[in-house]
Amino acid sequence: MPEVQLNAGVELLWYPKYQFLNIKLIDGHKHMKNTACPKRNFHQERMIHAVNETVYIMGEPELTAEQMRKFLRSVNPNAPQGIEEIYLEEGKTEGVRGDIAFCQAIHETNYFRFTGVARIEWHNPAGLGVTGQIVNGVPVGCKFPDWRIGIRAHIQHLKAYAVKNPTFSNPLVDPRFDVLKQAGYIGTAPTWTDLNGKWAYPGKTYGQSILAIYDKVKTIKVDTDSEKVKQLTQEIEALRKEISRLNAIISQIRILVS
Repeated sequence: MPEVQLNAGVELLWYPKYQFLNIKLIDGHKHMKNTACPKRNFHQERMIHAVNETVYIMGEPELTAEQMRKFLRSVNPNAPQGIEEIYLEEGKTEGVRGDIAFCQAIHETNYFRFTGVARIEWHNPAGLGVTGQIVNGVPVGCKFPDWRIGIRAHIQHLKAYAVKNPTFSNPLVDPRFDVLKQAGYIGTAPTWTDLNGKWAYPGKTYGQSILAIYDKVKTIKVDTDSEKVKQLTQEIEALRKEISRLNAIISQIRILVS
């Protein structure tokens, strides 16, 4: 079997996993029932392994908000509040792995400490439009009004990379979508490692770096039944509501001022 046919088989097997996100594993019919096919020249096992072991951008999250929060704040206790839930919510809306997108944001922002060109007040956790250039003394990069919109743009940008003809559940806020389209990158990166050399250049191990962070977060143990966790969850929810209330007031002030 030539590599072209093998790769086509992998893409064909990947399709139902993308269409039906509750499918976790692809298997061969010979594993379900004794059969003589396929013969040795048909590399079914290689195809199945490639599909099941590859980590795709589209899919259901496996991390919990508690794991994500504990991991991030073990390094940066001052990280923005509520971003873990926003990543899971926005990811679920578009069918993107919001948990791994969160790990990408950690990679891009140095644990939300923003020690590079981008500034925390830009609300740009994905480094969208950040090239390292300085124009008139000002760093180049996309800026968003709040974390919800910045994370939404991040999720939409990932979906544009992963899906050939992407449609979005929310209005498009990704300012780099047209750039991606003009570059011919739409739908060219269904997996995280496919982002190598595309999201970051040369970025030969870019996707692997993100998945390495993801593997670390997976090891985090969280006692979800403890009273302390329940109390913290309630406090976080109260803070999120207060933030939403304050954002609404700020929006009203902006309207009055304008």
